[in-house]
Amino acid sequence: MPEGLEQGQPVAEKTAFNLYDDQKSIQDSLYTDHIDYLMFFKDSVRGLQPGAPLEFRGIRLGTVSKVPFFASDMRQVFNDDYRIPVLVRIEPERLKAQLGENADVGAHLTELLKRGLRASLKTGNLVTGALYVDLDFYPKEPPITGLREFDGYEIIPTVSSGLAQIQQRLVETLDKINNLPLNR
Repeated sequence: MPEGLEQGQPVAEKTAFNLYDDQKSIQDSLYTDHIDYLMFFKDSVRGLQPGAPLEFRGIRLGTVSKVPFFASDMRQVFNDDYRIPVLVRIEPERLKAQLGENADVGAHLTELLKRGLRASLKTGNLVTGALYVDLDFYPKEPPITGLREFDGYEIIPTVSSGLAQIQQRLVETLDKINNLPLNR
């Protein structure tokens, strides 16, 4: 028995114990308090898995919960504006050092959304294609309009990732080249 600790009680029969894959899983399990948010991504979510980090400029704020997330009353039509719903959880305990012990994380995040905070998908590992959700400020993005909450979840607006924007520009450039009157 380590010095300074009292001996505990015997464990009851059939007591369940949680087993974890690694040290990181143990640390992540300590964040039990969370606020769920919904995001709708226009980009492909291939490579985004439950458990992936939700970060702000490299600082972990939470975790991806469900990819894709479909509520029972959620209906969308597959078209060029189809957006994939992703459920994330922000873990307030991760922010207490920066905001203070009694900070209202939900209210703070709502204020940041008004100032241009948006989510995008970023590559976490080029070899595996793993993605994570990155929060950052995009002041050139238009203010939030339309739906701010769905099925009881506040919505965090999204922007296309840099790779998706590069792909879109490449397609537009190729279309312009194809439309040039060459050899006609």
